[in-house]
Amino acid sequence: MRDVGFGVGHSEPTTSPGFAALVRRASKLGFTRIVLSTSGMNIARRDYLRELARAGLTGVVLSMAGLDTARSDLLLARAGATEAKLAAISNSLAEGLTTFVTLMFLRPVLWELPESAPRIRRLAGWRTRGRLQLAGCLMDPAPSMENDRYAALWPRYGEAAWALRRIRQRIRHFELHSSDMPVCVRRRIAGVHRSDPQPKGTNTRFEKPAVLCAGCAWTHRCPGVYFPYWQTHGAPLLPESGELEPSPCDPSALRLALDVRAPPSPIGVAPATESWHETVRGVLQSYVPGRASIEGYHVDQGDLEGPAMITVWVAERDRMEIVIEPKARSASHFIAGDAFAVSYRMTTPPDTPSRERLLHAVLAAIEAPLA
Repeated sequence: MRDVGFGVGHSEPTTSPGFAALVRRASKLGFTRIVLSTSGMNIARRDYLRELARAGLTGVVLSMAGLDTARSDLLLARAGATEAKLAAISNSLAEGLTTFVTLMFLRPVLWELPESAPRIRRLAGWRTRGRLQLAGCLMDPAPSMENDRYAALWPRYGEAAWALRRIRQRIRHFELHSSDMPVCVRRRIAGVHRSDPQPKGTNTRFEKPAVLCAGCAWTHRCPGVYFPYWQTHGAPLLPESGELEPSPCDPSALRLALDVRAPPSPIGVAPATESWHETVRGVLQSYVPGRASIEGYHVDQGDLEGPAMITVWVAERDRMEIVIEPKARSASHFIAGDAFAVSYRMTTPPDTPSRERLLHAVLAAIEAPLA
């Protein structure tokens, strides 16, 4: 069997207008298993997914952050994302595709996952039950994540065990995948499957505290405890008796933990406080819907966030957030011109040529008045 996967590097292939043709090409080349890893936003449209299925797509992989939309949409950074993902799962099953769904074991939604998992499973009727594969994931935290955000998002191992135990009472073969969970914890929780560990050197923030690891028979096979976990949650890693039930997370507290601000104001509405803001807003007015576009994108919203201007660009099947700031103030950026630097939000990585062209074109447009 010849396999090919699209989107496995956290890109979004469905934003490319030529993606269906690429799938068709892969099928003609003899690939028999063609899988798409996706956010699910675009395949919530049944007609588009049908086009991909007819081109040769055989499987879809996507993740869910629970089904409580007040919280899961915040975690997914997009209103309506949860409903769109559910529609994507239903569409994928209806088109006869193998559908892999990963439930993210994040602290704010952990308490409701035992109810979410069966609801997702029920999307597959008896005709399509074998095509839906459901599992959990205790994500590896980013090495640079701030400790307070880590504490808000990553559960205690006991809380994850509580949710996993209850899901397995209703879905017997459900597994939780984790690569950084200490061996002493993993061996005490039924249903934990060890994912491939991160390559050596990619994450060095592990410790082997003497109170836990001294004399442990598995210490030579274990990286230890992730330092922010140890600093935040401490010992014990699992409760000595009983269970550790997670508490529901208030959406306002989650919004604060994620540092989510109010929705951006339309371009031209938010007050400009510096001359460069006025210059950029004046340029962007030319690219609002109904006027000109840049690489097929119109600017939809914009707001100030600290020293930067955050702009939202939309196309027919795509949305991208571009950060604009003076070059002299920019600590990091994707590209820089003579006066300005532009970058992107991680929710919209520049993984297609059209997106990179958009970044360059926006930079050229805002620097044109200075030429």
